[in-house]
Amino acid sequence: MHNKTLNALSQRGTVIQQSENAAIEYEVDWAALLDTDTIATSTWTAEDQGTIANESNTTTSAKATLSADVGYARFTNKITTAMGDTDERQITLVVKANAYPISDYCD
Repeated sequence: MHNKTLNALSQRGTVIQQSENAAIEYEVDWAALLDTDTIATSTWTAEDQGTIANESNTTTSAKATLSADVGYARFTNKITTAMGDTDERQITLVVKANAYPISDYCD
């Protein structure tokens, strides 16, 4: 499985291209923003036709496997820290149709 790690400090809204039928694990690394605080809860939400699976988090990062139909889908990871602060980051997937060269169908 592929894994992509995004740094919450430098990436507020990220646009990523992904192939149709791909389900890729994305991780948001919150460590640089937390200082001595920790993640108490993490939730992922999807807009459009996005699908979320395998959500998990540690005290400094949040992960989920994201997929979508052809087009685009926006996902949001929202955390609440042990000190009660909240923050969120967005990932927008631009999903391209799987394309095969015409030569694959010719004898």
